[in-house]
Amino acid sequence: MSTAYEDAELERELAELEKEDENEFYTLLNVDVRATPEEIRSAYRRLCRIYHPDRHQDPRKQQTASVFFHRIQEAYRVLSDPRKRAIYDRSGKKGVEADMALIERTTLPTELLEEYEKLKKLWEERTYVQEANPQGSFSMKIDASRLLDGASSPHQPLVFVSKMSASQSVDAQITRSAFSTVGGTVVAGPKYLLGGLQVSLRYILSSQNWVKVTTLLGSLPALALETYHNISDSMYLTSNTQCSLTPLGPLLNMTGSATRRLTNTTSASLTVKDTGNAVSAKMAHQLSQTVNVVGETEVGFDASRVEGRVHYNPDGAYLYQSGVRIGTGGVAMFYGVENEITKLTRLGGRVSVGSEGVQLTLRLVRAGMTFTTSVTVSKTPSIGAVFYATTVPLFLFGGFKVLAIAPLLRRQRQSEVAERRAEKAREMLERKKEAEAAIELMTETVERVLVTERARQGLIIVEAWYGKLFDLDPASDGLSLPKVIDVHVPLQCLVVDSKLILREENKAIIPGFYDPCIGESKYLRVRYEFRGTPHELRLFAGDAVVGKTALVQNFVSDGTKFPKNYSMTMGVDILVKAVHIPDTQTTVELYIYDTAGKEVFADFVPEYWENPGLVMVAYDVSQEESFDSCVKWLERVRAQKPAVEAQLPGVLVACKCDLEARREVSEERGRELAASKDLVYFETSAVRELFNTFDIYPSLLRSAA
Repeated sequence: MSTAYEDAELERELAELEKEDENEFYTLLNVDVRATPEEIRSAYRRLCRIYHPDRHQDPRKQQTASVFFHRIQEAYRVLSDPRKRAIYDRSGKKGVEADMALIERTTLPTELLEEYEKLKKLWEERTYVQEANPQGSFSMKIDASRLLDGASSPHQPLVFVSKMSASQSVDAQITRSAFSTVGGTVVAGPKYLLGGLQVSLRYILSSQNWVKVTTLLGSLPALALETYHNISDSMYLTSNTQCSLTPLGPLLNMTGSATRRLTNTTSASLTVKDTGNAVSAKMAHQLSQTVNVVGETEVGFDASRVEGRVHYNPDGAYLYQSGVRIGTGGVAMFYGVENEITKLTRLGGRVSVGSEGVQLTLRLVRAGMTFTTSVTVSKTPSIGAVFYATTVPLFLFGGFKVLAIAPLLRRQRQSEVAERRAEKAREMLERKKEAEAAIELMTETVERVLVTERARQGLIIVEAWYGKLFDLDPASDGLSLPKVIDVHVPLQCLVVDSKLILREENKAIIPGFYDPCIGESKYLRVRYEFRGTPHELRLFAGDAVVGKTALVQNFVSDGTKFPKNYSMTMGVDILVKAVHIPDTQTTVELYIYDTAGKEVFADFVPEYWENPGLVMVAYDVSQEESFDSCVKWLERVRAQKPAVEAQLPGVLVACKCDLEARREVSEERGRELAASKDLVYFETSAVRELFNTFDIYPSLLRSAA
């Protein structure tokens, strides 16, 4: 049986395959998200010197260059315009497309045809469902009270069906304003069987009014007239008049209601039922995003009641409800839960305890079909009946979910992942061709860069590999995609003044790159020479940094140094600074070990942590994953502290607080984690007036003094 970890991995991989790179334009121009207009303009001009079609004489190269030049122009148009850039930073490429309608997607004819066929099929399916609008219901009442209460006669069945009903209807559009509905209903009991055919015609008089006529043919023929009138945006009226033919003669029943939205979170309705024999009032109020309360009162000649309900929906998957009803029929309390299994399927249950006994109601909703089963557990309220009515369905649902639902959903996700991987692989095959064409276009530029760098003994890329670097033998999958690709030419092309600046985002977007192993972890391995000395480094691709290096360098340099470009810590950087301990005459030399945050370095980084004196754990407020990793890093550091010594003091630092619009981790959650781990909490920004940057280290020393 698959574990929860495997399910989480499927969800992660599917999300990774569905996710589009949020900073594609920045990566394409190879600039930072905080880049100035001058830096963006400079990057654009440099790329134009490589990819402008007029710089190539070969017609084939001109055609290839025009594709890349179009993308570069597209990125520059957005990032050079402050308004478009703000939209892009907030909502990505789709946001710019929706708001400005300026981006024209470049695709191959085969891709356009596949997209058209997919949309056509989806449109036909949706149109069919919308036009037919099939609706159905099946309900059954079961009396199982004799299991607990006991049977009065041994010949009586312990469990039997007391009532069953089913209905089905479909719609059809006659004209632009006229719609018809045809349906049937069957109701069966121990001593009766009723059924009928229902035909309705709804005519839209205007955008605010419609009228509906319904004819019921069967055991009890009836004719009904229903109207709807929209008075304003916040209020509407409905009425229903029905005349039925019974064995005692015609029976007239009239109902009318008025509904009004009082505020953005409150609505109320007043209904007159049974030709004035009963009046009910209902009010619903939204207390928060997750909690709704509903109150209802009904007064009539036959029965009266007061009812209150609370609905709690914390995550969208589960809906919890509870309430109480007081009326002439007695007092009843109820509680229940409903689970969204898929987007089209919901399964729920409710237990009601009152003077009429203990009732269990189970409901399954699948698209337009509703299945309801009501079980009478006991005709007298008791703790045992409530216990069985609550626990038995939960155990059955748990077993059903583990044995049936979970494997089904897992297979669906596996199928979706396989389909998306195949689509991505086909896309990357095209990207591979584009990468090869891009390398051909940048060859002349690379030769000029190499001449310049060799003359100054600068940065020479000897070898560079990107992909699944367990070994350097190019393996292949079913679609002939190598697991590792050679990228030394694209990297050398990015070298400017003996510097190679790489963003931490998806590197497959860089011209000359593509994704050689869809959905898998990728590494970038570079062998290079600088000042005639050979070097080698490896970077784990795609895992964003939290900003601790910028924080440390700002402090050590007294705010004069801020790394605007990404440079990953490759192990441990050791920095030293003299710091005065507050409220004392003592000045100490603080040794700061800036350690790599990547798992790839986790094996050898702890070698530098022997008997630490202080600890600072940092996370990025715009990245939930970095916050989730804080406990792991704290435990790794504290594990180096001898158990006989005092608890290792430290601070928890929330970095990049200037990115408020992209914040995923609230200050409250950060403070709660810090308090639970005996850490001092700080919120910082290395770019927003060095917010709190210089307060962290004195606080550390004070706690250790």
